[in-house]
Order: sequence, then C-alpha cells, then structure tokens
Amino acid sequence: MLRITNGTTTITLSGDAPNAILGCTYWPATGGGKEITETIPVILEGSEATVKATVQAITNLLREAEQADEATNYIVYLEFQATAGSSVYRSEIKTGWANWDKEPVRHKLDSASNAVEVAVILTRANYWEGPETEVALSTQAQSASVGGRTIYNNDNATSQNNYAQAAANQILGDLPTPLKVRVTNAAGTGVAWRRFHLCNNVFSDPAAADVWLLGSEAVGGASQSWGAGGITHTSQLYIFNLTTTLLGQFRGRTARVLAAFTSATAGIYFKAGMYTSFGGVYTPLRVRRSEVYNSDSSGISAFRLLDLGQFPIPPGGYNAGAAGGAALIITARYPGAGSTNLDFINLMASDGGDDFNNFAHCEQLGYTTGNGDSIELDGIDGGAFSLFSGSRQPFIKLHTDYLYGWPGKVQRFHVLYDEGAAFTAGRQMTLRVFHRPRVRTVG
Repeated sequence: MLRITNGTTTITLSGDAPNAILGCTYWPATGGGKEITETIPVILEGSEATVKATVQAITNLLREAEQADEATNYIVYLEFQATAGSSVYRSEIKTGWANWDKEPVRHKLDSASNAVEVAVILTRANYWEGPETEVALSTQAQSASVGGRTIYNNDNATSQNNYAQAAANQILGDLPTPLKVRVTNAAGTGVAWRRFHLCNNVFSDPAAADVWLLGSEAVGGASQSWGAGGITHTSQLYIFNLTTTLLGQFRGRTARVLAAFTSATAGIYFKAGMYTSFGGVYTPLRVRRSEVYNSDSSGISAFRLLDLGQFPIPPGGYNAGAAGGAALIITARYPGAGSTNLDFINLMASDGGDDFNNFAHCEQLGYTTGNGDSIELDGIDGGAFSLFSGSRQPFIKLHTDYLYGWPGKVQRFHVLYDEGAAFTAGRQMTLRVFHRPRVRTVG
C-alpha cells in the first residue's frame, strides 16, 4: 500500500478506484543525505475529467508539502505498507510534482475510458517512521512498564529518585528519533510550575553515573555567607572536585549545570566553570562568559533553580587511564552582605550533536497546573502544550529542540522544574515517553 496524505486528504497511489487510480510501481529507495528523490509510475483509468481531477489532487498535495515549513498547511506524508497486515510507515514529503508520460498512447484522453501513466516525482525525508509507540520506563522503585513512572523534583537515593530509565530494547528502529514527553503533576495539589529542564542521558553511562553533586559535598559545605564588603567572582563560592569515575563516564561530553538552592539572597550574579587543580590551586579551563542573575526584574525574589550553563566534563575529553584533577566551581558577585545554601547540582546530559538533542528547556506561561494535569513536548508531530483535563492548550514556550531517543541504548530521563522564584524539592511527577521508530528503509 502506498498513499499520500496530509491527515485530511488521502490519495492511495497503489489503487484508488474512486480516483481512477489502478496502481503504481514502488519500492523505497535508499541513499545518502537528509533527503531522497524518487519517481513513482502511477496508472490511471477513467474519464478525462476524473483522470485530470486526480492528477490535480496529487499535485495539490505535493504543493502543500512545499508550504509546510511556512506553517500554512499540515505536513504531507508518503505512507507505505510493505505487506498486508504489517505496520504502516510514513516519510515526510518536502516537494514534488506530477509529470504526464510523453508517449502519446499513455496520455490519450479523448475516449470514454482512458488509460494514462503519470510519473509522481517527490523528494522526501531519507527515513521512515513507524507507528507511535510508548516507551516502557523503570525507576529504582518501579519495574519497567508503560503508562507512566513516578519521579521526584530532587534526588534522594533512598526514596525519591529523579530518573526514569529505558532499557536498550525500548527505542526501536535504527535511527535517533524525536520523542513525545509528557510530565504530569502528581503532587496531590495544584502547582504553579514555570521553568522545566529535561534531559536524556544516553552516552555518559546513564545506568551508573552519579550526576548529583550535593551541596554538602562541596569544599566548605552547602552554607556560604559573606560580609557587608560583598563578594566578587575572584572568590570561589562552591568547589566540587569531580571524581575520576565521573570524568571517565562523561569523557568530555557536555552537561547543563542545574543548581538548586534551599535559600539565597536575592540579586546575586552567579557564574560556573570547569577548572583544573594541582597542589590545591585551581586554574580555569572553561568559564561561562555571562552571569546568571538569581532574581526577577524587581530584585526582590530569589530564583532557587538556576541553569548555570553548559560545559564539557572535562574540557578536551578524558583519557580513562589519566588521573582526575578537574573541578566544577561556582562563583558569585554581590555588593553587600549575603548568603546561599545549596541543595544540589544536577549535571543534565546535553550532548547528542546538532541534529539530535538530548536536553530541553521550556516555560509554562503563567497558570497553575492542577493535580493530574500535564505538560507535553511533542517532538513527533510538533508542538508544546499544557494538558488541562485532556484539552491541549498552547501555554508552553519551548526554548530548545525536542528530546531524542536512541535505538539500542540504555537511556535515562531527568526532569527538574521551579515554581517561579520557588523551588520545592520532592514534588511528585509522572513521566511518560512516546516515539515513532525511525528506519532508513522499510523491508
């Protein structure tokens, strides 16, 4: 079965009696690059009016495919089913047209019943997507299953884990594929959640890497304060000496540094960076250029969940046989007396490359989310939504690409969010993940 569809209008090229199509000759081509062009011979039989109307309908769908990037129409897909009863796969059409055959006998239209051949020439994505499938997830407390797993807005290794893990056989296909990720409020009350940070750790030993640096583990502890003379970035507020094990797990891959504070003076400017240490002296390797302000424009309320930037851990990669000597350091600038108390840092994996994203950041734009309501980042069909009583509302602003899943690999998902200036550790969520398996060809 072969058909072209935009979800509303469908023309079946492999046989569509109402549209005078007898059938076509087709098998998916393969090749390099992100797109591929194919020629599909289609045979039509019927009156002149019916044949012309069908060719025009095919042309209209192909023209609509060209306009999809301008958000004027739905995406147009080529859908293919290799055998009866097998799964239907789809490939996005980018452009196309229909050519009448040049042989007069194959475009004769002056009889009551005409047999006509048309070449449908189209350019499509160089992959196919299978049916939408939910990914079975597990946590420390829950075995693998679909339907949602419970995670928490912090990480307490004994009772409140912040991850849901997919086994290596859960993302199907042979290509990375965008995911639909749904986070549901399970706190038992309405939550005014605002900024979300999500990641999928695929390559940095997801099943074993300890990506949590507790404030109590910092040199000098979680609680820091300074006098009326203020503080500048020349002072090292928090120092985390990274273990050789962690460096070996990341091997120079990047992570976002998410810092959660139990309390902090409003109006502090923070910076984070990767340093090397030798003999107790810390030398910067990679430091964020811009500062991160921990308050709103009024400077009254202090935000307590901060994204301090993305860093390779460590910069330049890592030789598994080398020693450690790398540290994550946070500095601060504030003109007067102040204090901070750091709950934890979460290193959210953000590698994956230019085309395959492993980190996502979005904002819920100003509404309280009731218990049982959700946000959804739909990388499958596009869009970011709040789900209120099952209704999709466009109240989510997505600042990055969607998360991707990787076939044949164990992967672990993390989610953290704040409530504006507030951050409540231990809020309960339910996480669900869906994907369409991507393959280079269908056989």
